[in-house]
Formats: sequence, C-alpha cells, structure tokens
Amino acid sequence: MRKNFIKCALFILAAFFTSNAMAQNEQGDKEFGADFNVGIGASEFAPKTFFGGGIKGRWTLVDNFRLEANASYMVVSETNEWETEYYDWNERVVVPHSEDVTYGLIDISVNAHYLFGLTDELFVYPLAGLGLVGATDAGNTEANASSFALNLGAGAQYMFSENWGANLEAKYKILTGDAFSYINLSLGVIYKLP
Repeated sequence: MRKNFIKCALFILAAFFTSNAMAQNEQGDKEFGADFNVGIGASEFAPKTFFGGGIKGRWTLVDNFRLEANASYMVVSETNEWETEYYDWNERVVVPHSEDVTYGLIDISVNAHYLFGLTDELFVYPLAGLGLVGATDAGNTEANASSFALNLGAGAQYMFSENWGANLEAKYKILTGDAFSYINLSLGVIYKLP
C-alpha cells in the first residue's frame, strides 16, 4: 500500500512540473456543460446502478485552478422482494411479495480542480469537493433522505476546438449517515466562453 502511495505521489509531482511547460487554463476562464451520469454503488441489500444527467459551470480562479458547481439527477428502478409467513392449523404458510420501486438521487456539488496540461488540448485533473445528495422515492415520502458528501476523484478534458470540448470524470462520493457511498462516472460536453 505504501509503495503504491509513493508511486502515485511521484507521478503527481512529475505531472505538476511538466504541466508548467504546457498550455494553461487562464484566470477568469468560464465554462458550462452537460453530462450523462452513471452512479454505481451498493446498499446493505443489493447493488444499485443509477442513470441520469446533469449540468455544470466552471470558473478558473487562478491559472490551472478552477471551481466547478454541478447538479445532477439520476434514477433507478428495482424490485423489492420479501416473504411473510403465518401458521394455519399448525402448518407454516409462506407468502412471497414483490414491489416495483422507482427513486432518484439529486446531487448538488462544488468541486475544486487543479489542471495539468498534457498537450494544448488535453488536460487531466484531480478533484475534491463537497456536496449534498438527496434520495427521493415517489411513492413513499417517509423514504426521502439527504446526506452530505465528500467527493474525491479525477477527470480529463479534451478541447476539440477553441470553445468546445469533451469531459470524462470519475469521483467517489462518500456519504454521511446510513446512506450508501457510490462511484459517479460522467461523460459530457463543455462550452468555453470566448
């Protein structure tokens, strides 16, 4: 474990020193975008996969350091199954039940990125941030809940023109309380204001 940490730290330092020779995001740059999201996690009962979309806005505070605000909504449908039992004249009777449930996750986050320019068009970045995640169940208002989240991850951005680019990001969302943590993968498009 320690060897992997040292290798990772050396890679980040090497990328940091080589990034100074590459293109930079400049102070005041603003970007807006839309994403397709996939959330992968597991509750205490079963694995869950969420699909959805989101929007984001980015602002470069100083060269290569930017803040991002994003909001996304993801939906999952699943079937909950359980059994009840009772005794009828000393004979055990088991009755199976199932219920289709659709619910969603609303995620509002603010993340910080430090950009490493690998080429004039390609940037990679680590990210860290905070968020608020709310779970909604359309059929059961008592099942609605929210948790604070710590976001840790990495991303890449490729600018295929002066103003348009593509974005790929992976972040682990560590949730507070009884909520399950999950991995959020996103693929999107970015527009950089002139």
